[in-house]
Amino acid sequence: MRYQMTITAPSPVVDSSEDAFRRLRALRDRVMEGVLADDPAYLEGRRDYDDALARLRVQMREDLRGRGGGGGSGGSGGRA
Repeated sequence: MRYQMTITAPSPVVDSSEDAFRRLRALRDRVMEGVLADDPAYLEGRRDYDDALARLRVQMREDLRGRGGGGGSGGSGGRA
């Protein structure tokens, strides 16, 4: 799915998607280190991921409405 998005989505959506994915991996890493759900480090990571996911949703909605600014949907938005 990640690679399909890179190929088909405009640049703003791809960038937001990559950011959300990186933040999710960082959160996963904290959990793997033993950080608990009520730990400030977990809460900060979760907030970072939630914020990135919200930005991704906005970018996807704008693309669906035709306001993506990255070349429209179905294109790579200038990515090779």
